[in-house]
Amino acid sequence: MRDLRRLVFVLDKVERVVPLVAESSGLAVVRERSPLWADDQREGSAGMSGAVWGALRESVRCLQAARRSAVREVRASSDSDVGLEWVAQGALLRRALEWACRVVWLVEPPRPERLANLAVGVPDPVVVVRRGGESSPAVGADVAQDVWLVCGGEPVVGLPVAELVGQVVGGGAREREDVPLVAAAATVLMVLGRGLELVKERSRAPY
Repeated sequence: MRDLRRLVFVLDKVERVVPLVAESSGLAVVRERSPLWADDQREGSAGMSGAVWGALRESVRCLQAARRSAVREVRASSDSDVGLEWVAQGALLRRALEWACRVVWLVEPPRPERLANLAVGVPDPVVVVRRGGESSPAVGADVAQDVWLVCGGEPVVGLPVAELVGQVVGGGAREREDVPLVAAAATVLMVLGRGLELVKERSRAPY
């Protein structure tokens, strides 16, 4: 039996992020002479900041869609579509993780690497996911990749579910090991938080 209520509980945390990625958010202001501002001048038409904020918002949209799917499943009176919902939730969390890691991949490196990454049309998702996990101390590159694989339907042994969820909902969390999507939701939220921290740093002046 999947712990859907726990999944919804963890995904509820995304609502804290929604105001931060809104168009009206103060975080969305790229200060003149900040690193992101300088990147935009180099690329033109707000290329870097546009890509970063687009990735942040796509990650949040995927998390919200995964939450809606889980809520529907909790409320459903029939189990006939449970398998399909699980696949949908996994796919959405996988995409949310990719987008969140893309933010880190774009804004964390030194400027030459940032601009080179921006120029890559379709980056290797494993490279991006590992970079996002590596930048998030509570996650790590290997766990981020394992979560990405699990969301794609691949079996992974030894996923630290309790540790990951505990980082998001508080210490002392006890999680079953057979609910990897709960760990995936927690992982995305942590990487997303790290991405927001980096964007805030890169948007500050002076450069």
